[in-house]
Amino acid sequence: MAINYSTLPSNVRSIKQGEGEFYITDGLMVHSRAELKFAPDCPTDVAAAIIDAFRNNHVYLIANVYDKELMWQTLSQ
Repeated sequence: MAINYSTLPSNVRSIKQGEGEFYITDGLMVHSRAELKFAPDCPTDVAAAIIDAFRNNHVYLIANVYDKELMWQTLSQ
C-alpha cells in the first residue's frame, strides 16, 4: 500500500556562503548573514579543528531567510 502525502511550499530559503544573497549591506559595509563565533574559553585545539574543517569544505555556513526578505532587499537596491 502506497502512502501519498503532500507538503506545503516553504517561504524560507537556505543561502550558502558564497552566493550573492548571502551578503547584506547597510550602505557602507558588507556583512554576511551568518557567522561563526568562538567563545573566549573555547579550547584552541577545538577552534583549530573547526577552522581546518572550514578550510577543507567539510563545514560551511548557511543562512535561512524568508523569501519576502530577499524580495525587499532586491527591490530596495
